[in-house]
Amino acid sequence: MKVSLRKNFKEDSIEIIEIQKQQQLQQQQQLQQQQQLQQQQLQLQQNQQTLKEKEQQLEIIIENDQLLQQLQQLHQKQSEQHQQKIKENNQLLKQLQQLQQLQQKQSEQYQQTIKKQDPIKTISKITRTKSK
Repeated sequence: MKVSLRKNFKEDSIEIIEIQKQQQLQQQQQLQQQQQLQQQQLQLQQNQQTLKEKEQQLEIIIENDQLLQQLQQLHQKQSEQHQQKIKENNQLLKQLQQLQQLQQKQSEQYQQTIKKQDPIKTISKITRTKSK
């Protein structure tokens, strides 16, 4: 009986040691899993922060794009207005040139008329008009 108890004790001891080793291994695995989970959570937080920053950057890009489009439209409108002003100014310039030509022509005609008139007749007309 004693021998058998001893044998059982030894087997029990070996079994207890195995169980302890298994528990220790499980604890190590759990610790590793916890560490991995913490790392994953940290990575998730960093990814969420990065995502927020990217979303903010995207919003800024969208706003900038809208502003750029508005600026281009404004520039296009101003360019069209400028072209219209140039047309109007060219038209006014043509009219001014025509008026100057007409004035020059009238001045030349007047000079020709004065030259053609006989000075004596002109003086006698003036004199007759004054004597009446």
